[in-house]
Amino acid sequence: MNSMKKNHLLALAFLSLQIFSVGAMAQTLIQKLSASTRLNVRPYTQVANYQTPDVNPVEVGRNLKVDAVLTGKIIQRNDQLILQTNLINIADGSQLWSED
Repeated sequence: MNSMKKNHLLALAFLSLQIFSVGAMAQTLIQKLSASTRLNVRPYTQVANYQTPDVNPVEVGRNLKVDAVLTGKIIQRNDQLILQTNLINIADGSQLWSED
């Protein structure tokens, strides 16, 4: 048995005002992250109810007992789509990682 503690990571659904299949994007991301042996990712069925623009990632993370929450947003700039992601530390609400 592997004695290395898994980090508990919640992949939170992408938040967007545009009409995209954000649920499908979240499901794909969850599947990809779940393949890692070092991460314990919550299934899409547990995060689907949190797909609202006003969701508080720290509160959601505490409710689901995870160490971090990955949030995302799709932004349209002219003819480009930009995926903006943030990894939030649930313990103190700090940003662990971000990318546009």
